[in-house]
Amino acid sequence: MLALLKQIHGEWFTGTDYPGNLPYLYNAKTGKITKKFPDADHPFYLAERTTKTFDPYYLPYGEMVKDAKGNEYYKMGMRTIHGKILSKPFFDEYFGYGEGWHRVKINGQTHFISNEGKIMLKPSRNYKVESNMHSGAFIVSGKLGNEEFYVLMNKKGLIVSKKYAFIHPTSDGHFLAVTKTNKQYTFTKINAADKVVSPQQYVLNKPEQIKELKQTGQLFHTDTQVIANTANNQSFNFPHQLLITPTNETVAIEYTISGTKKIGVYTHDGKLIYEEIIK
Repeated sequence: MLALLKQIHGEWFTGTDYPGNLPYLYNAKTGKITKKFPDADHPFYLAERTTKTFDPYYLPYGEMVKDAKGNEYYKMGMRTIHGKILSKPFFDEYFGYGEGWHRVKINGQTHFISNEGKIMLKPSRNYKVESNMHSGAFIVSGKLGNEEFYVLMNKKGLIVSKKYAFIHPTSDGHFLAVTKTNKQYTFTKINAADKVVSPQQYVLNKPEQIKELKQTGQLFHTDTQVIANTANNQSFNFPHQLLITPTNETVAIEYTISGTKKIGVYTHDGKLIYEEIIK
């Protein structure tokens, strides 16, 4: 039986179980369906590729808080999986974590905070933060004239790489760096110090596909639809192994059950570890 899979984040995909048309989560690291959603939970709407990874033990929580004038705002703070409050709500959005640092937004600007809510780094407003912490560095983008570029920045907020057309983290702690040359895009694997770690290069001959790569992190297939034989439990055949993101990641998906919109965080084995109603 063939199933149509759609990548939502890193090693996580969604699929539909035919002929029942029941949605499920598929984990490419294990090559298994980790969570099926019963017919009673329909309608079930999976989010677009704006999913976030969550630390399995340190999670955000939200509540309404009042300012000095009595105005109410929805803010988020940090807590443990067991419910112990680590910080009172003070940030506005949560974008995932990496290496103990959580990426959040405070008053419109990205910050990195610790598990306890301490601000560890406030990157310059001149750059847009594009990733969580990865091997001691993270990806930011900027513009030089009309040309967009990507660079690596370290935990001190210093730029540690040259400018690239695109950068994406890889599963082995490195980065896929894309260089534009004469209407072509050349892909090279680099480390956090901007040193080439793989002599093998790949060339993308269709410049228009770089837009899709920036949006999805996928390479050489731009339609986001992938065929896999799940009935025979075959492992997922990625078109390019460099783009499998770090292992042991959780996945956060949005869904609607009985008219209530929620976000749920799942582990590799499909266990729900966090869920909240989206207001």
